[in-house]
Amino acid sequence: AGPDCARRCQGLSPEGDGPPCSGHGRCNATAAGDGTCACSVGWRGVVCDVPCTGLNTTGQACGGHGLCLPSGGCQCDASATTGYWEGPACAVCAAGWFGVRCDRTCGA
Repeated sequence: AGPDCARRCQGLSPEGDGPPCSGHGRCNATAAGDGTCACSVGWRGVVCDVPCTGLNTTGQACGGHGLCLPSGGCQCDASATTGYWEGPACAVCAAGWFGVRCDRTCGA
């Protein structure tokens, strides 16, 4: 990467073989690039080596009900639009909420 090809892509083995970005992303390897990784869906970390929690069948992290954090953990959705979710993979309704979208509460 870089104008003189002096920058290595991140996430390569010490020998420089194998796919860049731990095989879970794209390396910015253009002439203007800096060798950094853009991680694929479901992966985080500088070298795309941290899997996101709760990948669902469509490849969405956090069960499709949250945001994958840099640590690979989840920040679950909590709004009237997205529902109120909790748990390590945002797979259950938050306390006091129910329904398919976790957007209903008793008495409301």
